[in-house]
Amino acid sequence: MNNSQWVQSRRDMLTQYYELPPQAQQQAEQVFLKMEQIAARCTDQGMFEQQMAQSPVSQEFNALMAGFSQYAKVNGQTVAESMKDMRRQQAAGAVQSHIETMTEQEIHTQIVRALPDEVNAVRSRGILRSIPVVGYIVQLFDEFNFFRRMFGMGNKDKNQQQQM
Repeated sequence: MNNSQWVQSRRDMLTQYYELPPQAQQQAEQVFLKMEQIAARCTDQGMFEQQMAQSPVSQEFNALMAGFSQYAKVNGQTVAESMKDMRRQQAAGAVQSHIETMTEQEIHTQIVRALPDEVNAVRSRGILRSIPVVGYIVQLFDEFNFFRRMFGMGNKDKNQQQQM
């Protein structure tokens, strides 16, 4: 590795993780010029790293990295681009979720309207529970379903149902 590659590796690190505007890029280039001056005086990379550690240029470079955090890329995108993508995905998910919920509610409403009033009264008021033997059976089924849901054996997740 020659002298210019020692500085180039730091330059690549900066460009790989940060999307710098022109003014910030000029500021970084000034620090890289100072690094190249140090590299020119060194015979090997170990000497360069020691000189950098003792030089104020190292603190300048670290300050650049900290100061440029607002320009950081996330998964190859700038923070602003990734935030836009995240908002877009949330909006799409919210619309889908809302449509699913409204569809389920509408189906339930249509079923209730289609059933005779006597059946709806039994369903809504729990009249079956007041019948001695039938009420006990209904209660057992309700408790059984409660425990199935509690321990994850109830209805499958919607995502699992869609995959099947």
